[in-house]
Amino acid sequence: ETVAPGKAQRQEAYVRLSTSDMGWYAKLGQFYLPFGWRLQDSATFVRQLSGINMTVVDKGVELGLEQPDWSAQLVYSNGPGNTGSVTGHQITGQVAWLQPWGRVGAATAQVSSSAGNRQAYGLFAGTTTGPVAWLAEVDLVSDEGYPEGRRRQLATLLEANWLVRQGHNLKLGGEFLDPDLKVSNDHKVRYSLVYEYTPIGFVQLRTGWRQYGGIPQNDVDNRRQVFVELHGMF
Repeated sequence: ETVAPGKAQRQEAYVRLSTSDMGWYAKLGQFYLPFGWRLQDSATFVRQLSGINMTVVDKGVELGLEQPDWSAQLVYSNGPGNTGSVTGHQITGQVAWLQPWGRVGAATAQVSSSAGNRQAYGLFAGTTTGPVAWLAEVDLVSDEGYPEGRRRQLATLLEANWLVRQGHNLKLGGEFLDPDLKVSNDHKVRYSLVYEYTPIGFVQLRTGWRQYGGIPQNDVDNRRQVFVELHGMF
């Protein structure tokens, strides 16, 4: 549950049934959808473009498989954007191959909506090199909900997490967003340097710097951001 800012909002509330070996499960209710890396920073381009992040929940039913080498989910839900007078549904699927050296996965989200259908596809992978964990993701979205009709968009993420010592993580990331593949020179970039300190479980201090880049005449797309955050998780 989100308790601030503003009024409290329920995030996840569901019933989950699993087999005795926990290999198969089904859950019904309100929950986060599976699509790519579940990043804490919901403002990353891949999480914004896919529309699936840690601030967006949906209501539906999920079937899942969790095995030593494989993880897979299939969801039938309302669709986060199908609210009010907008009707439809969403089918979300994800599969990942798990190995000691890391994982490789693929995801898709098929949205049927009275405001315009939407198809999203993602590839993601992760591995470690010594104390550094690498995350990568590429998302492609085809959206029919624009005045000119269908728009195809692309977002990428490359992130390195260096475990300096226990409880201290240094994150370096680079991102790319093309909001319309038909338009030249409209892309955006974002670079991040973030330090995360976790002194005890469920408490984290984050501070960092971000540099945004885009078309020169747009000041919002060309800005710097410095931030300090304190997270408490219960």
